[in-house]
Amino acid sequence: FEGEQVRFQRPVAIEVHDNGVGLPPAGSGRGHGHGLGNLQRRMEEIGGTCGIAAAAEGGTRVRLAVALAA
Repeated sequence: FEGEQVRFQRPVAIEVHDNGVGLPPAGSGRGHGHGLGNLQRRMEEIGGTCGIAAAAEGGTRVRLAVALAA
């Protein structure tokens, strides 16, 4: 919609946690895929954030946050 202005309000966050083996340690030679990097880049493109971390209890935690159009 050319020329249309969208106001962003009401941020929404989604957090997903699994109980798998977690993220590979840095320098381990594992984890050379593009999935997590693509996820972060796509969230940035729409003005959102993406946090990815190893969960203390094991597994991985991913948190996505973005403001919704009013």
